[in-house]
Amino acid sequence: MHSHHSHSAAFCSHAHPGSSPQIMLERATELGFHTYGLSEHVPRQFESELYPEEREEGSTPAKLLAKWQAYLVEARRMQNEYRTKAKGKERAVPNVLVGAETENLCPSTLAWLKAEVLRTPGEEQRAAAVGKGVVDYLVGSVHHAGGFASPCRPARDAGIPIDFDAATFNDALDHFGGQSEEAHLQLCLAYLDAQYSLINELRPEVIGHFDLCRLFRPQTELLKMGAAANSLQLEVSQACTRNISLAASYGALFEINSASCRKGWATPYPAADVLREILRLGGRVCLSDDAHGPTHVAISYDQSRRYLMEMRVETLWHLELDEERNQEEAGLLEDESMRRAREASEKPGEGAPVRFLRGTRAKGVTGWADDPFWARLSALREQGP
Repeated sequence: MHSHHSHSAAFCSHAHPGSSPQIMLERATELGFHTYGLSEHVPRQFESELYPEEREEGSTPAKLLAKWQAYLVEARRMQNEYRTKAKGKERAVPNVLVGAETENLCPSTLAWLKAEVLRTPGEEQRAAAVGKGVVDYLVGSVHHAGGFASPCRPARDAGIPIDFDAATFNDALDHFGGQSEEAHLQLCLAYLDAQYSLINELRPEVIGHFDLCRLFRPQTELLKMGAAANSLQLEVSQACTRNISLAASYGALFEINSASCRKGWATPYPAADVLREILRLGGRVCLSDDAHGPTHVAISYDQSRRYLMEMRVETLWHLELDEERNQEEAGLLEDESMRRAREASEKPGEGAPVRFLRGTRAKGVTGWADDPFWARLSALREQGP
């Protein structure tokens, strides 16, 4: 089995104390994963964007950048170590991926990431190649709202976290006009606009927790159409479809992220309305646990399995290193007009590429629900810690 999204305390201040990439991979090995992605948060640009725990430990943007660079060194070391172990027939996750989870907090974020964090010297900065040679893939995530001006609201000095805690989320709602459903829809629309810019400018291989904007209000519908929908609801629905169509058109994987289940949701991210739209548009789905410590590895995966079976998902996708990639990359440079034609079609994901410029390829697996992994996971859960 696989996960494309993980963090550890060695490089993430809000992860479980004592955790590290090595400890995460040891747990993934124990559970029988064939693919595990390390995906630390990219650093943030400004002091105003630091989280409370980062301020308490004396972090600065410069220190976060140094920590990020140390993460890249350690992640590559673990990738090489596990590759060697697997080739030597030792028990180890054979496909370790080095990734990054993105942000888009304010108008300067993406340009700064491209110039300072994910820049590859000498590389043409095509969207799909940003970070090539630095990371294997990107998890395209947004965690803030309010950092961009909108027709109804000016921009804040710093984006407001929408997944930190309920009180901070309510502060974000207040920025959009109060605690009403309309304010939440305005927040969701701003979130989706920031997500669209990120998808367009970075072309992440994995789309992270698509509907994080409703973590604390899961009852809000993001795809309400027809006569019952007002103009704001229609605008939010159209933004969802727009974002899904763009990502599906270049072959992105939408993560089924089980972290929401440990936070009180009945399903993983994204909820059923969004997942139905992803499937309708031919989008590909993958698994993620969004682990912040070893006890989170594969957490709530039984719920993810049940959810995907209920939604009749036949093919589950994951990334793997593209070892046979043509170094000239001639075969990877699809004409943009072809992608745009898919994006405008009824099923944008149909016929999308499976190879990515950063160096991975997507592999689809049918019969995933009968994988021996699930029985092993159940047995280990029964054994307890």
